[in-house]
Amino acid sequence: MSSMPAPTAPPPAPTRTPRPPRRSRAGRRIRGGAPLSPLQAQVLIVGAALLLALLYLLYLRAGDDGTVRIEGNRVDVELSEFRLSPQSVSVPNGTIAVYATNKGKQVHNLQIETIVQRSTDEKADNLMAIQAMRPGETKSNNVTLPPGKYKWRSSIANDDDLGMYGYIEVRQ
Repeated sequence: MSSMPAPTAPPPAPTRTPRPPRRSRAGRRIRGGAPLSPLQAQVLIVGAALLLALLYLLYLRAGDDGTVRIEGNRVDVELSEFRLSPQSVSVPNGTIAVYATNKGKQVHNLQIETIVQRSTDEKADNLMAIQAMRPGETKSNNVTLPPGKYKWRSSIANDDDLGMYGYIEVRQ
């Protein structure tokens, strides 16, 4: 019969001497933290990207309402599905030649009218109209407007409700 050796206790774990906390050049303690998980890192990156995009958009819009200032008496406007370009123009006082080009795939027209509040029953006065244009077609009309602000829009179906409107400001 062979004898088995008696079980012995495991060897003691090596002891570590505690390391002093890390310090910056200014003598402050640097705190170590758990590393970010991949999901946390992605959220942080996406958040930073969104913040930068927002700051960039604010920079682009700072002090600019998007109005195109025109010095002559000719205004060129392009109409496409649910959009006028430029949407807002500022023109000098006098007779204005408006040239509208349909760049869309549907029929559009252009009207210039007075601005009325939606909350009233008052109807807008139609001051100028360019009849319906097929895709690719250009039409023009002249209008003399006193200084002020006017709305221009496509009045076919619900184009203006879908964004096909803008403003003309006539300067002194």
